[in-house]
Amino acid sequence: TANTGEFYEGEWSHDTDKGTYKVKGDKITIYWLDGDVTDNIRFRIEGNKLYLEFIDGYYSETFVYKRLQ
Repeated sequence: TANTGEFYEGEWSHDTDKGTYKVKGDKITIYWLDGDVTDNIRFRIEGNKLYLEFIDGYYSETFVYKRLQ
């Protein structure tokens, strides 16, 4: 389950998506329940942080998640 939020132009939006994933090497492929597939994600774990790098041609974006335990 992916729960996301975004603050854009002064307003918050929230979204929840569900699916499954497979890991191979340093890549994650996500199979969403709506039929979409996300296969351009590279990841790494450093300490209590998970880095997800989304790559699409010349564009890339990295998300950092921190373990709260």
